Amino acid sequence: MNKRNVVLLIFLLIGSISGYAQKRLIFQNDQLDESVEIKEGDYVKFRYKGYLNQEAEVESYVLEVTDAAVTFNPGGKKSEFRDDRTILLSDVTGFRKMYKLRPILAPITSLGVGIGIYYAIGTNDQFNNTEQLLYSLGATLGTSLLIKWVFKTDIKLKMSDGWYIRVVGGPY
Repeated sequence: MNKRNVVLLIFLLIGSISGYAQKRLIFQNDQLDESVEIKEGDYVKFRYKGYLNQEAEVESYVLEVTDAAVTFNPGGKKSEFRDDRTILLSDVTGFRKMYKLRPILAPITSLGVGIGIYYAIGTNDQFNNTEQLLYSLGATLGTSLLIKWVFKTDIKLKMSDGWYIRVVGGPY
């Protein structure tokens, strides 16, 4: 085995060990006897005290959890002026854990319904192309509103209601 393969093997071993030792956030409410676990890769929405103590929100995938902060994937293209968003745990005022595929599933469902209705109406000779397009756009808009109602994103759990944060896991 050459030196390069040994170094690669060491990096893979360290990476696999650190994967098992990832930290998790446990939001706990003793009064309700409930807890919510958030780990790296989960899709969440946080409300927090931003710069100058104004309320701010972030909705994204969790990149990293540390003892004092959570780092989110900012999404979109990275540039030299844009960095990952890091929020201190002490600034969190509310949270909501959401389905991981929500950012992909919601628009695809809406678009699929619109295209499906366009082609379903297209087989009927009763409507011209403009009417088909308008009906499919209406169905897409209605589906989008229904998806927003079904896949709600509003903050439902607030720290002021007795929730607190524990960080668990990490290197042993």
